[in-house]
Amino acid sequence: MASSNNLFFYSVDEVVDAAYLQLDIEDTRDKSIFREFVYDALREIGPSSKDRKEVCLPVENLCFEKPCQAGYLIDLNLMDDNNNVYYYQMRQNGKLSSEIRKNQNNQTAINTDSRGTPYVVVHEEDTRFTISSNGSMITKANMSFMSLPVFDDGTIKVREDQKLACVAYIEYIYLKRERNRTRRMGNAVPMSEVQMAHDRWIGKMQQAKGRGKMPNTEASRQIARNWVTMIANFKDRKKNSRWGYWGSYYGI
Repeated sequence: MASSNNLFFYSVDEVVDAAYLQLDIEDTRDKSIFREFVYDALREIGPSSKDRKEVCLPVENLCFEKPCQAGYLIDLNLMDDNNNVYYYQMRQNGKLSSEIRKNQNNQTAINTDSRGTPYVVVHEEDTRFTISSNGSMITKANMSFMSLPVFDDGTIKVREDQKLACVAYIEYIYLKRERNRTRRMGNAVPMSEVQMAHDRWIGKMQQAKGRGKMPNTEASRQIARNWVTMIANFKDRKKNSRWGYWGSYYGI
């Protein structure tokens, strides 16, 4: 299945089937366990630049719901109808950092910033964010977050640049488990084979991490255009500088 950034996605079951082909086993009783291995591998690989999303959410009754794909928060702006941005502070462990500040009289400082604007307190819950009552003027929240890509039925998507890493992880854990299981029978799986599978998993995981940091197609084209412009500007500065090459090098 193609996506807007020219990537293909696989379902978890398709990755599990690929692992079965790789291991050349016919016993399907491990399929549910292999699915858990895919989730473990995706956790190890982690999110990528392609998973960053930004949405503008309505704030109603001092709360706004988390998007179903939201993994963890990156940035948040609280705004009113006129797009004025308000100061806020995330609540952690039931204690605000502003509560421990002291004024000149050694009394707890008022919950405001340096200009006297009251902080809006934001509390993150499992499915939503709630804000303090002094944020009644806030009507929308601009939120950027790392998303968890899913299909329309809610199942997790595996990007094509993550597939081989997930298969390698399944192979490594399977061989490691088989070695431990047959230990009393003479170790049917050599330790060298387990180590090779482990090294293959580490290599594929690092490749997936690296590819995940690469920009999408349009961003890559923009980088290429900027790079070509930089070369042209450098040549022009070198030709017109009275100091020649070193003049352009030092910007004179």
